[in-house]
Amino acid sequence: MREATDEHLLAYARRDGRVFVTAEAAVLRLHQRLMKLGLDHAGILFLDYPTSPEQTASAFALVSEAVLPEEMHNRVLFLSDLIG
Repeated sequence: MREATDEHLLAYARRDGRVFVTAEAAVLRLHQRLMKLGLDHAGILFLDYPTSPEQTASAFALVSEAVLPEEMHNRVLFLSDLIG
């Protein structure tokens, strides 16, 4: 089975209006490209340091409670800013 690229995964998230969660720095460059092209996305949660599954789940819960969907629009939110 072929693996999906970051670009394909982000396109899927964009199409469904979902926040994209990643630890891949390449997605930050995709974000910049989208902004230059005037293309929207629902937001990116960037896992900028190693986390356990529990820490990641806590970050998801924190984002869902503290950040409104419109605040995530076209934004990259770094995990370290949430739980740092």
